[in-house]
Amino acid sequence: MERIESINVERILWCCEDRGIAVEDLASAVGIAASTLDKVIEGERGLTFNQLRKLAKYFNRGVQLDKVIEGERGLTFNQLRKLAKY
Repeated sequence: MERIESINVERILWCCEDRGIAVEDLASAVGIAASTLDKVIEGERGLTFNQLRKLAKYFNRGVQLDKVIEGERGLTFNQLRKLAKY
């Protein structure tokens, strides 16, 4: 599964602060390894769309691709097509 590298980390951190939960606790609650989420927050790793959906579900928010896909590179057509299958 491809990872989306251009994650809106500020949005994740804002949601954690709004909910009053630590990033480590969030990782445990959604079933993502704490080390993975730490690397995402540090900008060293991306998330799969499935992982993004878990975060969105936890925070009761949708996954907005315009909020997730940042930067100049964006996603290729094939990557977007794969995401559409979810």
